[in-house]
Amino acid sequence: MEHKKAQPEIDTLIEAITEVLDQVLQNLERLSELRQYLQAISAPPEKPSICQSCDRRQTCNTPCSDLIKALPGIYQGASKHENSVHYLEDLAAIKNNRRLDMFEPYDRCKTLTDKEYEAAYLCFHEGKTHKEIAKLLDRSRSTITNRLRRARAKKEDYDRNMREERLKYHAREKNNET
Repeated sequence: MEHKKAQPEIDTLIEAITEVLDQVLQNLERLSELRQYLQAISAPPEKPSICQSCDRRQTCNTPCSDLIKALPGIYQGASKHENSVHYLEDLAAIKNNRRLDMFEPYDRCKTLTDKEYEAAYLCFHEGKTHKEIAKLLDRSRSTITNRLRRARAKKEDYDRNMREERLKYHAREKNNET
């Protein structure tokens, strides 16, 4: 008897599921149409080859001037940096100059110990990491970090003292002029 009472509930549940499935199928059809539309508008347009309209197409063995104009030049390409070889060379030169600029103040500083100078040279002039320097010098990374920290502090003291000396020198020069 309970089975007969449950039958109408099952029938309404089946109808509800059928309606939901019909809506899902309709949405899938719309999505399929949308996908086809998006593929059609996003596909790159086909460019006709210059050679297709050329009169000499059958006998041509070398690129003509029209084809050369259509081909990308030596400095053109698909990447942001059109000529990546020159870009990489320039980037290496920039990095090298930056390392030299970073090392120069340490090179001028006469108060560094040999160990601090060596660590600063390897880090800033050669561009090595603390870990690489530690391996080269057979020391721990923290030892190298401490040497570089001391070298930086000494360099800053040296630079501060040099600025003060220059200011004193300019003040004396100004006083001597008057």
